[in-house]
Order: sequence, then structure tokens, then C-alpha cells
Amino acid sequence: MKRQRSYSRKDSYYHLTQRPLNSLVFVLPLLLIYHVGALYYQDQRLLVPRYVDWFLVYFGAPRQVLAPLLILSVLVLQHLARKEPWKVHGWVLTGTLAESLALTIPLIILARVTGWVSVMFAQVSQPALPQTGMLMIASVGAGLYEEFIFRLVYIALFMLVVVDVAGLRKDLAEVLAVLSGALIFALCHFSWAQISGDAAFDWSRFLFLLLAGVIWGTVFLARGYGVAVGSHIMWDIYATLAHNAV
Repeated sequence: MKRQRSYSRKDSYYHLTQRPLNSLVFVLPLLLIYHVGALYYQDQRLLVPRYVDWFLVYFGAPRQVLAPLLILSVLVLQHLARKEPWKVHGWVLTGTLAESLALTIPLIILARVTGWVSVMFAQVSQPALPQTGMLMIASVGAGLYEEFIFRLVYIALFMLVVVDVAGLRKDLAEVLAVLSGALIFALCHFSWAQISGDAAFDWSRFLFLLLAGVIWGTVFLARGYGVAVGSHIMWDIYATLAHNAV
């Protein structure tokens, strides 16, 4: 009972990690690291992540500027909509980092089970991108922007349409949002030729990405954007180092 009451408190770690403001402060240095690193390496594939580029291609302003502003703006708007205090908790940020590290463990186990220890960067860990530093920067970008597109944006829009408009039960809608988002996330890591059957389709890799997407979607709903981003980045860094160690 005592533990249950601690979870229900609005000032508990469980609730504070889900606040958009804490997520914003957690991802802000990561955004800075990613975009400074992308400018340093001057690789177009890093300057604007392709998932975000699809959304911003029709905007006239520099997309490498709009991309991080998009994440920050959404988190600020969420914070304003929830009318929560402008207070950041340092111990919550430390806990978010620790939780992100811990959540890497089930992903490592999943990768071992599916046979994919290093799949997240299978497309970029080729001679075209040989530097470990560049791959580490790409890891940060993947965590930030893939969680933004496939979890924060997609799940919010899905819930808006399915719950607010169609009237579906919230708990069922959340399950459908996580599953469908994970499916789209997994398929986006393959070319159209692979999806259509014109080229070899790696089912082992697809299974890992699908299940990893389910994990990150569940983490996003239960723990917030910051924890989802952190665990995604930690996994990608592990996958990069594991691949380079082979």
C-alpha cells in the first residue's frame, strides 16, 4: 500500500519522469551534441535525419534548424498544455539516465535471441561511414528523432484520431498505437524493394526492430519521451560498439 501511494503522488519519480519539461531538459544537451557533431562531420545523412526530412521537405527554412526546434516546440507546448510548474528536478534527470541504461538490458537479450546483436546501424556501418565518432553521433540522432516521429508524434496523432474522434477505449487504443507504430518503425528500416519482395528481406532483423519498437512504445507511454530516447540511444551506442568490436 505504501509503495502504491508513492506511485500515485504527483511529485514521485514515476510521475516526474513523464513531465515534458523534464524530458526537454534531458534531451536538450543530446540535441546539441547531435547537431554540433553533424556539423563537424559535414555528412548530409546526419545534418537532417531522413524521417524528419520527410516531414520538413516542403518548408523554406533550413531543415537542419527546424528539426531540433520541432522537438523543443512540441515538448514546450505539451508542458504549457498540462499547466505544470516550471521546475526541473536534477535527481529525476539522473534517474532517467540510470533507467535508460537499465532498459538496454532487455534489448541486448532480444538482440541475442533474434540473432541481431548489431542491427540498428546495419545500413550505415559500412565503409561509407567508417568513423566510430560519426556512428556515435548517428546513435544520438536516431534515438532523438526516431522516438520523436514513431512514438511522440505518431502515438499522439493515433490517440487523437482513434480515441477523441472515433471513440475507441483508451487502453485498447494505446495497445494498437504501440503495435502499429512499431510495425511502421520496423518497415522504415527497409527499402521498398525489400518490402515488395524484389530484394532479400531479412526477417530476423525485422523481428528485432518490430519487438524493439514495441518495447520503446511501451516505455514511452509508461515512462515518457526522455526515458524512451535515453534507452534508444544507449542501445544504439551498444550496437555500434559491439559491431566495431567484431
